Amino acid sequence: MTCEQSQDFYQTMLEVDVLMDEVYETPSLSTFKSVWNSRAFGAVYYVLLAVLVAVTVMFHGAGEENPRRYFGFTGMVVLTRSMQDTLPQGSFILTRQVNPDTLRIGDDITFLRSENTVITHRIVGIEESFANTGERAFVTQGTANIAQDQQPVTAANVVGRVIFNSLFLGHFFTFVQNNLLLCLILLVLTHGLFFALRMVKKHRTIVPTIEPPAAFNIDAP
Repeated sequence: MTCEQSQDFYQTMLEVDVLMDEVYETPSLSTFKSVWNSRAFGAVYYVLLAVLVAVTVMFHGAGEENPRRYFGFTGMVVLTRSMQDTLPQGSFILTRQVNPDTLRIGDDITFLRSENTVITHRIVGIEESFANTGERAFVTQGTANIAQDQQPVTAANVVGRVIFNSLFLGHFFTFVQNNLLLCLILLVLTHGLFFALRMVKKHRTIVPTIEPPAAFNIDAP
């Protein structure tokens, strides 16, 4: 490489670096840079990641078997249309374990109908002493059903009260459950891309602008 070629090379690098600075400092990208590099963005990212992992782990289809419970919370998907007007089929629901004495008419509860059957219906009546046992029981009904459930739900069979529901999350977690390997690969790639982009942007803030040396002493090949 001759001295003249080296000068051209460094001049080109300078022009590219200046162009990148101009693009990078445009209002839209400048705002993006500020948000991307902020600690708040990192915190939100990790919180969302933790929530995604936690809900995916607790996620379980209703009606298949005894539901999993984590710290008093249970997540599942509605498989039937008995609560279609309030909890559409396919919706993700989150229930919280509560004291049965705090349940009231109008609460939507998830309960065990049998060892392997989980149902979510609304309380339409309460028996304070079911069959003279002194135990509370709840008369339930699907809001889309004409008739009440035939068998009252005893307090011991109540899994929890519904505190959150989302049809979008239901479809999302169903997709995750059915494509777990693909989602894990995408999660790893997204996580790697997140750190790679942050490292690139951080590197650009600390690397000085390339300046050509005053003189070259490079022998031609």
